[in-house]
Formats: sequence, structure tokens, C-alpha cells
Amino acid sequence: MQFILVLAGATALCLSGVAAASTDYPSGYTKCAQVGSTCSMTGTHTVALGKSGSFVYTTLTGSFTCLTTLFPTNSFTSGAWCSVGPEVTSSSSSSSSSSSSSSSKSSSSSSSAASSSSSSKSSSSSSSSAASSSSVSSVASTATRPQLSTTVAANYTVAKYLGSWTPETVSTPSSPDYTVGSSATYKTIQSAVNVAIATGSTTRKYILVNAGTYKELVFIPSGTPITLYGTGASTAVQIQLNISAPMTGTQYGAVVSASNYTGTGKTWVQGCINKGSSTIGTTCSSMFVVQNEGFELKNVTITNLYGEDNANSGGQDQAVALYTAADKVILDSVRLIGNQDTLWVSGTNKRVYVKSSYVAGDVDFIFGNATAVFDSSEIYYVTGRKTNGAIGAPSTESSVTYGFLFNACSFTSSGSLSGTVYFARQWPQSSLSNPVGKMIIRNSTIGSHIVKAAPWKDWSSTVLVNYGTTTSPNLGEYQNTGAGAAQ
Repeated sequence: MQFILVLAGATALCLSGVAAASTDYPSGYTKCAQVGSTCSMTGTHTVALGKSGSFVYTTLTGSFTCLTTLFPTNSFTSGAWCSVGPEVTSSSSSSSSSSSSSSSKSSSSSSSAASSSSSSKSSSSSSSSAASSSSVSSVASTATRPQLSTTVAANYTVAKYLGSWTPETVSTPSSPDYTVGSSATYKTIQSAVNVAIATGSTTRKYILVNAGTYKELVFIPSGTPITLYGTGASTAVQIQLNISAPMTGTQYGAVVSASNYTGTGKTWVQGCINKGSSTIGTTCSSMFVVQNEGFELKNVTITNLYGEDNANSGGQDQAVALYTAADKVILDSVRLIGNQDTLWVSGTNKRVYVKSSYVAGDVDFIFGNATAVFDSSEIYYVTGRKTNGAIGAPSTESSVTYGFLFNACSFTSSGSLSGTVYFARQWPQSSLSNPVGKMIIRNSTIGSHIVKAAPWKDWSSTVLVNYGTTTSPNLGEYQNTGAGAAQ
């Protein structure tokens, strides 16, 4: 069968052998070819691969053969279909390749590894940042579920958030500067980082991490720009540690040794150890710390192993997998796994670009005051311990235009929840002058676990949701689809 697909001003010629069921392609997409067959099209479009109502996404230009290898890590092996969606504008494709008080974060959940079965879930969705022409119909805006107009949405794109910075495609050279592995020169990731930083070079250094499990706290200090990467699936390199906020400094010191670090890394670790019999707190619970401007991370999994049902506070504790406090950080095809406070993006006006990745947790698991773009990624809510948490906890300063942007992402969950999980609650971070918290979700697929009528949650009885205005929104959505999307 052959037909012409006219979409967003471009023409796609789709070839397929048999008709696909409607559950094999997303709403607003047009079936094109089954795995192994060719799809001929012009222009750059979002392309979905899927079957039986489950999809992964990528962005492709021109004709292509429908292959599972074109898409983020997924569980499809056969019988899936490629379908063509919205055209991607040049501006959006340029950044992608073919204690419960009102001023502090409450300890309302634990932090740990999600079920290993989630590793087969993909970093889904496509890269489509500008207000593009699509078949998604306009949705009425409500007081508790505000929708951006097309005019306003044009100011909330990937390019707008990143400003003058266009993230590069992360290189993964076969001949790196340093190699880490059981049979390599460097046995630990930190030892290679220490040497790279010690060069004092302004030239980027590449650190290849061979497949394996690395039980260590990794600290990337400022200085020489570093790219840290694996070469296979993101699950092949596992960086893991079990540390959490209620640990004492003494307990922390039994897990992390200051002798493994130099400079600011050594100061960081020793400072946490020096807490002695006092608890270390959220910051010291971070097991991968980035202070390196321009740092790039690709094809790895970072897991804070803190147990979901730990006896301390009934498992109601923070445990950070990745903490960033630097500008122009790229996280490409990474998996970040925890429960509470999985990913902390810190620093006013510091930018973090998360592409084709997977972030799992159950309470405030993406939080902070940095400007962070999540593009073509899966945001996975872990339901094993808590079923009514909030995904985000942005603490963006009121004077900063851009907080969190979720563009062409997929919001999924590990269980069959219905309307119990919140998009976010705005964190009134006490160290900031006037935090309001800003978060926009656009062109994304929303699962049924999200609260339908009012998905934005009050921080407390005295710190209520601040939506902003229709022209200057703090919170909002644009052209989302799925069972949990606004109707």
C-alpha cells in the first residue's frame, strides 16, 4: 500500500504492507511502515515507533528504514510500526541530533532504585520545541489547569529557554583521553576525573566508562571541561551508591572516603563526614555531583540505592542521585533512578539540557532553581511506595523567566494509577530571595496517573499554587495528549 501524507507543509510518502491497528500509532500521527520497511518523506518530523498503545519517539529527516535501533532504548523486538507526526521546525531541531515547613523541602518520601523492569521503558517522545502545526486540537484553559495560547507558547520553546546556547551533539570517541574499567588503567570513575581535572587544560577531556557497576560517589569539579560516557545502552554502565539525608556524618564516612578526592571534591566529602553524629542532610545525600561548566554525560545509569521502605522515618527521606550546580550541562541518553529528590538542578540562570533520557522517582524527584529543559525524555513515576506524590518541585526565582520545560516528553508510571499524581508543587527554597517555581509542559504525552482537574499542588496550607498570568505563566501546558491530558 502506498499513500502521500501531507503534514505541516511537508510531504511524506509512506509505504506499508498491511493496515496497522489504531493502537499501533499515536493520535495525530499517520502510520507509515512496519519494522524493516521503508518510509519516504521530506522535511524533519517526529516519528513514533510502537504497538499495542505503547510508543517511543525520535526526530528524523527524510526517508528512513523503520528500525528499532533508530529509537531510544525500548522493548520492541518485532511487530511495531513507525508513524509520522508533526514537522519539527529548524529552531527546535538545531538542538537535537538526526521538614515540612514552607521554606524547606519536606521529607515526604524516600529515595531509591525503581524496579529493574523499568529499564525496558524508553526515553520517549520527539524533539519539537516550537509551536508546530499538528492535529492536537485546542483545549480550554481552566483556573487550575491553565493552557498556553499559541502566541504565548511561542515564547516557551527549547530555544527560548537555552538562549544563546545551542547544545552540541555529545561526542563519544573510540579513543578517549581516559578509560575506566576493571581491566583499564583507571579502576574508578573518580580516579580518571581527578587526573583530567589536574591537567588544568581548557580543552575538553573525554572519559570512557566501560560496562560494569561502579559503587562510588562521583564528584565533577569546575575546571577542565569533561565528557563522561558509555558506548552501549545506558543500562550497561551503572553508577550506584546508598546514601541519604538521615545518615550521620559518621555513617557517611563509612561509605565515602575523602582520600579518593582532590580539591573541592575532597572538601565536599570531608565536610559531610565532619557532621559526625549529626545527619548529613539533602545536599550531602547526592551521589553524583556536577560543578563543571559544560559537563556532558551520556549513556549511563545513576541510581541512589537508598531503600524505598527504609526504617528511618518510614522511608520518608531525601536521597539525591544527581546534583548539578553548573551552566551548560548536557545529560544525553541517561537514566536517573531514585524516589524522593532524584535530580536536583541548582543555580539561578544555570542551564541544564536533558535529552532522550529517563528520570524516575515518586516525590519532588525533579527539583531546584536552575533553568532545565527535558526534551524527548520519559518522566517515570514509581508507584511501589507512594501513589500521590508530585513529580517536580521547581524553585525558580520570580525574576527569572524560565524554570523547567518538558518538551515532547512522556509522563508514565509503574502502576495503573488514575488521577492521583501531581505535576509539581512549587518549592519556596529558603536560600533564595523570591522563589515562585516555574514549569511548563508542552507537546507531551500525559499518563492516566496525573490528577485531571487540578494537577498543580499547593506546597502547604500557607504556600499555595502560584500560576502566574496568562501572558507570563509560572505553570502551564500546551498541546499535550494522552489519558491524563486536559480535555
